Amino acid sequence: MYFSARVVILEQPDPVYNSLGSVSMRQKIQYVVHVEDSGKRLICKVTQVDSFGKEVVVTHESLLTIKAKPPAEPSQGLNVGIIGVIVACAAFVILALILLILAYRSGRFCFKRPEKPPPDEIEKVMFLTVFLNNGNLCE
Repeated sequence: MYFSARVVILEQPDPVYNSLGSVSMRQKIQYVVHVEDSGKRLICKVTQVDSFGKEVVVTHESLLTIKAKPPAEPSQGLNVGIIGVIVACAAFVILALILLILAYRSGRFCFKRPEKPPPDEIEKVMFLTVFLNNGNLCE
């Protein structure tokens, strides 16, 4: 009677009589299994009573062996490792931005500004330009 609450009769057609006077009957059932049923015996008992009141009992039993995967645990969100990686990546990006801003402001690395020539070099270039223009060497 342990399993009877989880047994559902799907089909129960009328008995079939053949020409020899015998009767056959079928019944289709569905059993809903639980993991706790593993290792227990499922017993199907059929009782047949003839027209003289004589009873015949037929039993069939089967040992249940149920193999099932345990249900997956619900996700508990992000674990500590993932949060640590996210924080480390964010800190790295912020540090890189700070270094780029400092390099730009100080004119270092790829932000190096062209050097201005010393003032005496500027005077020499201006003198040559004036001389060349006055001497009509340049058109």
